[in-house]
Amino acid sequence: MGRPRRANKVDANQAEIVETLRAIPGCTVYVINDPVDLMVGWMHATWLFEIKNKDGKNVITQRQKDFIEEWTGGKAYVVHGAYEIIQIMTGHSTHEVQLGLGLSG
Repeated sequence: MGRPRRANKVDANQAEIVETLRAIPGCTVYVINDPVDLMVGWMHATWLFEIKNKDGKNVITQRQKDFIEEWTGGKAYVVHGAYEIIQIMTGHSTHEVQLGLGLSG
């Protein structure tokens, strides 16, 4: 038997981000937590987001790194707030931070 997994730690800003996104007409938000925090659908597109606190470690786990290396869908982003997500979704972002940057041991 493998080692039991710990419950995922929810970033403090996640609830506010989810509430803000769900207020956007036509935006669907699923809190999936594993392998990333959110799956967001809007305007016939889907994004994956890993939420990090600005004051936190800002690193991804080995499990998340493995996921992104195998993922054949769209991009998955590491974000810090709803405004950043909205900028990505509307194409007004120069956001280049995708999963795969930084690891937590």
